[in-house]
Amino acid sequence: MMRQLLLEQFELDDWELDELMHQARVRADKLVSLQHITRLLNEQLDQEMKTRVVEMMWQVVYADGVKDHYEEHLIRQVAELLYVSHAAFIQARHRAEELAGPG
Repeated sequence: MMRQLLLEQFELDDWELDELMHQARVRADKLVSLQHITRLLNEQLDQEMKTRVVEMMWQVVYADGVKDHYEEHLIRQVAELLYVSHAAFIQARHRAEELAGPG
């Protein structure tokens, strides 16, 4: 699901996508705080794109048909650090639920 979302959103070729996924895995293993990555996103993205990031996170959650409370907590933390309003957070979740279809 992550590959598909990245392809759709950023129009990457296979090599770029493979490299991005590899770098994400390497950095995720070393990540101790969400603040570093969300700071970078806050610097680079407008509010609409930050909300889109939250929606894409929800789409990944719903890809397996199961929403775990830990996943919701993580997305809520990211949304808060990206200054995504509660209303936009809820709308992003509903859009992802609709895209996922009946579970």
